[in-house]
Amino acid sequence: ERALNLLSYALLQPTLWPSTIALFRALIPSMERAGQRDQWIPYLERGVALSQITGDDHTEATLALAIGELYRLQSNYADARHWLNRSITQFTQHGDQLGLARALNQLAYLAWRQHDDDETIALATHALELSPEASMERAMSLSALGLAAIDRLQWSDAENYHRQALDIRLQHNSQRQIAWSLQNLAGAIRGQRRYDEAVHYYEQAIQLLDAVSDPLHWAVAQMNLGIVYSLQGESTAALTAYLAAEKTFRAIGDTFNLAKLHVNKGIEYLALPDLPQAEHAFTVGSELFDSLEDRNEYLNARDGLGMTFLEQGRYVEAEEIFIQVMNGLATIDPASAFYQMLHPDKISAQLAAARRGKEDATPDST
Repeated sequence: ERALNLLSYALLQPTLWPSTIALFRALIPSMERAGQRDQWIPYLERGVALSQITGDDHTEATLALAIGELYRLQSNYADARHWLNRSITQFTQHGDQLGLARALNQLAYLAWRQHDDDETIALATHALELSPEASMERAMSLSALGLAAIDRLQWSDAENYHRQALDIRLQHNSQRQIAWSLQNLAGAIRGQRRYDEAVHYYEQAIQLLDAVSDPLHWAVAQMNLGIVYSLQGESTAALTAYLAAEKTFRAIGDTFNLAKLHVNKGIEYLALPDLPQAEHAFTVGSELFDSLEDRNEYLNARDGLGMTFLEQGRYVEAEEIFIQVMNGLATIDPASAFYQMLHPDKISAQLAAARRGKEDATPDST
């Protein structure tokens, strides 16, 4: 609060611009780490306006990058893309290759969130070419490539990328980013069904993220740990991890991860089974993903709701959902993990079960 008051004053004093720049650079990482978004973005935008007035295009690029990252974390993809592209243009004009690599990596993470693996790979590869050997930004590029590999079910490639990123971050002793790599590595290992090893890495990441006060990534690690517990059949442990993560996602206002959390809860409640809770969780998850216009995640959540209706004997509603999901598969990359989860053979079998149930439940008119 005191730092923001000081920044407010400095922004009104053009003669203090050099000090204002230094204050921005000090606050940007700490505000992002603390999950400050809505309150912080207007200050950054005022900084951009003042950068234009003073002709400081490099600071304009730096602040635009920070704004784009925050909008990405808010799942405000259109605004994130606008600000990141603006940053890329400014860094390019200024000839700042490392700044350009940072902006390209942020855009790569945005593309990954939007399920565009081709764009993710192209952007991260470009950023990798611009980054010095063993630089921290190089680790960001490798991580983006690893996440795209996970989405394509290329588990060994993903593990290799994430181990390379971890090695770089260990060299720099960056505890926060070491934790990010540990969590990413755990995801690649989880996909190979090495669950005990994945739990170990997630627990390491959670401990580090707690120590460096990174609530968002701590909550993501908790949620992912819960997924491993679920895969191991440990429902109580899974739901406990989900509850811990949910509190943080709500406090930060992270709609995307809150939606993912509800879908994961739905999966667990369906397995128990606790069908009313499963229905609620899948419904909330699908509504949130619909609000974010995330078609892939939305269809996955709807599939979960359809399976819940099937278990409840609500065959007409289940049939309607499975038809919707089947039609939606045409928009999903067949090489992606989502397509494999929502495979036409799987949906066809569920649709057939719903139709059989509907026919069996229809009274004989003869």
